[in-house]
Amino acid sequence: MGAVKVEGQEYYAEYGDCILANAESGSITVVLPAPINPTDFLPSLEELGKLEGCIKILRSMYVYVKKTDKTSNKVIIVAPQSKIAGEERIVLKKQFEGVWLTTDGENWHIM
Repeated sequence: MGAVKVEGQEYYAEYGDCILANAESGSITVVLPAPINPTDFLPSLEELGKLEGCIKILRSMYVYVKKTDKTSNKVIIVAPQSKIAGEERIVLKKQFEGVWLTTDGENWHIM
């Protein structure tokens, strides 16, 4: 989890990733993980009492993807086992374009 710089052709995201996608050398496909039921992210009573535990839980519910280069190459976000906002894929085309994504356990949604 955390900031991940991606320059290859394909990257398999994990919950909590903040993906900085550099598509200068060609389009990149970001593959989202399988949706997980949001109740799986509920904290334990012990975690509720710790700020770092709450922050970790909140971060783990999302995936962020941002296109960092100014080329015409695309950053394509796919979710093979579900849809993203009702679509098969989301495409980032412009430099600094980014999207926060979260799941409801069945599909992905843009925040």
